[in-house]
Amino acid sequence: MNSQIEAAIRVQVLRLRGELTVQDALRIKTLLGEYLKEGFAHVLINFEQVSHVQLAAVAILAERSQLLRACGGDLKLVGLSPYLVHMWDLAGFSHRFDFCRNEEEATARFSRVMAAA
Repeated sequence: MNSQIEAAIRVQVLRLRGELTVQDALRIKTLLGEYLKEGFAHVLINFEQVSHVQLAAVAILAERSQLLRACGGDLKLVGLSPYLVHMWDLAGFSHRFDFCRNEEEATARFSRVMAAA
């Protein structure tokens, strides 16, 4: 008999629109802290409908991404335009993030990490 055990991974998804300001990033930081308290350490943020990001907002997300990883999770960014990726480069944080084309790719990457653990 063959049996397989799969660990279910719970991923919180945030879908953003418009511009990401520092104030928005601070609200997201608080929300991600609440997710951690509830046991969610895997978060995906969808930027498909985001037109601009303030550089300081990138730094706030980088700090929170570090905390998620320290708690055994991760923060994946989805659907960034080349302009938004450039903003991450300008802020000096692109190396700290996992950029994915779509939510399915991000979810698959979370699953691969969980399978390897």
